[in-house]
Amino acid sequence: MKKDTTLSDYIKKVEQMVSSMSTDEKDSWIITQAKLANSEDDFIQCLSGEKKIQSMLSNEEIQKYCEKIKNKEIYLIYETHYVECFEFGYQEDFEDTFHDPFRIISFFDNVLFSCHKLMELGEYSEVYNNISQLLPLKVEIHDHEDSEDLYQGDYPFTIAEFFNAHLLSVDREKVVYDLILSFYHSNKNEDVVDLADKVIKLFLMSLCDDIIPSQIFAKENEIKESYINDLFVAMKSILKMQILSLSKIVNDKNFERWRGDNNKTARKYERYNELLNDVSK
Repeated sequence: MKKDTTLSDYIKKVEQMVSSMSTDEKDSWIITQAKLANSEDDFIQCLSGEKKIQSMLSNEEIQKYCEKIKNKEIYLIYETHYVECFEFGYQEDFEDTFHDPFRIISFFDNVLFSCHKLMELGEYSEVYNNISQLLPLKVEIHDHEDSEDLYQGDYPFTIAEFFNAHLLSVDREKVVYDLILSFYHSNKNEDVVDLADKVIKLFLMSLCDDIIPSQIFAKENEIKESYINDLFVAMKSILKMQILSLSKIVNDKNFERWRGDNNKTARKYERYNELLNDVSK
């Protein structure tokens, strides 16, 4: 991951200070941090190496939360009310609220924020494993008993819907960056064609809508430029074949975009072209 100059200087300064400390001074500092820790369990887990970041959930906690979502034990509650406003002229609309009694939003934010910090530590396999657990989750939406209308949007909520509804505080592009690059680093020894095919499939997810490969790989200086070029060449070849196959369908004179799954096919065709244009530059 591309390191900020200020961060590099900071790490160098810390390394110099640590190297000048005696064993007793280091031990004393660790004990002081233990006394100041917000959570004794979190500090012990970090000290033992069970987890890298104090504020992050443990692997066991992440798995338990995911199981509760899969089993529909926990959910969001939707409430909407008709409101009128006269502040800037007369306006009327429904005001939506998503209640989160089970702290599902906080759970997503914690995992995704922690993953971004883990990327800085080079813990690529753990990042990909954690984000991969979130990708298939579908969170149920229950209507509040006092709501003036039922929820009309897409549900159950996937991670993409959480971003579309502006419920998460983490940045979507950073999440996509962490997903794509943690996958790449975890699988970089695979055959480049197989790797390229899997990377394309990741970019086809709704979570990655409007984000292109160059946006992600241009920020990465841990990968040799020649490796990225090889990956893009393989992606280019695969995308051309996929576009050729779909073009026979979408360019047929009898193709009606809004019938059945045709819109999904057309959108995939457009996305393939968007990705091809990017990796061909």
